Amino acid sequence: MFDQIVKRSNRVWIYKTGRFAEERHIFLEELSARGYGLGTLRIVNPILLAVAERVNMRRPGPITERQILRAADDWIQKLSAPSTTSETRDAAKKRFIYFAKN
Repeated sequence: MFDQIVKRSNRVWIYKTGRFAEERHIFLEELSARGYGLGTLRIVNPILLAVAERVNMRRPGPITERQILRAADDWIQKLSAPSTTSETRDAAKKRFIYFAKN
């Protein structure tokens, strides 16, 4: 799946070796089976890796909304250029939260 979504081989390697690669791969395949197109999967793929890198999923107990919100804020701060509009940041944060919860 990563080979189909990502065009550059060095980026494919990053997604294949990143945290929870198998789980991310399965989730992307499920989205594809539900009818999500390649364009959407290309948007979701880096979000899933960012979630895997920022939310401690090995900690006992359920993942809290607070953990997800903190991870989303961290991701947005590192992702956004100073010129990025607040609407763009808000939309990206909402996508991060949506897919983290799913």
